[in-house]
Amino acid sequence: MPAPLSQLGTLPLTLCEFSTFLANELAALPQVLNPQEDASIILELVCDLRLRDLLMSPHQRIPSAAGERVAEVLRRARAGMPLAYALGEWFFAGRRFFVDDRVVIPRPDTEVLLAAAKDFILERRAPSNQPLRVLELGTGSGALIVSLLADDHLEAVATDVSHGALAVALRNARRHGVRLSFLEGDLLSPLQAGYTFDLILSNPPYVAKESDLEPCVLKWEPKGGLLVPNGQPPTYYHRRIASEAGEILRAGSWLGLEVGEGQAAEVAHILEDSGFSNVGIRCDLSGTERVVSGYWRG
Repeated sequence: MPAPLSQLGTLPLTLCEFSTFLANELAALPQVLNPQEDASIILELVCDLRLRDLLMSPHQRIPSAAGERVAEVLRRARAGMPLAYALGEWFFAGRRFFVDDRVVIPRPDTEVLLAAAKDFILERRAPSNQPLRVLELGTGSGALIVSLLADDHLEAVATDVSHGALAVALRNARRHGVRLSFLEGDLLSPLQAGYTFDLILSNPPYVAKESDLEPCVLKWEPKGGLLVPNGQPPTYYHRRIASEAGEILRAGSWLGLEVGEGQAAEVAHILEDSGFSNVGIRCDLSGTERVVSGYWRG
């Protein structure tokens, strides 16, 4: 049952007061970095209210049911739970995706990989407009591949070693009305012989030590989606993907990988040594090198 409103004090009844209240509550939580922005997310996901509503109808009253739902979200967040898990969904590239503790929370950094993949699709699309074949390795919540399919006509396969993550990804695919094949297994291992693709994309784990993760992330998010195996370098999965991808890529096909801070140069060399050409690096909005990509020589 949701926490009674009395446990949180009297919640404001107007939209303007409610927004200010949420921002103040979230500002006191260590896992929240952008209280005002996250307050807006709560208003949209729970109350179906957006910034324009706040500007145009600041005195609009908040339904009691929405207040009770927000009370429950705040109760969970006060216990340290990431806000995305407390809400049960989160935004990625402007769309809403179901999330829970079986999947890593989608982050804006990964939108750089999404944009890079879209650029390749525009570049590569044949005059016949036949759908390209895309593979995502380690799909997690499915936010990346589902976002790609929602904006384009593609044939797609996504793999993940986690059965629970694939269940979340399937739910998100259905939510957004896209169709693709989900396969359970490690990287390329569940693919049948004869599979070939025009592009492969992956945001693999790239953290080597638990101490490099924020405490909240380490406590709540699945370690398998964040950490490489013990004793392996942060680029362990990048090296594996680059060395194996040629088996299922056609000449001129594309591979795009998200990387951690300071890893781009190493991963670029890995791709070049593995048979990829025109290797490039893209930065995120903060200027951090975030995506490394290249074309399979064949």
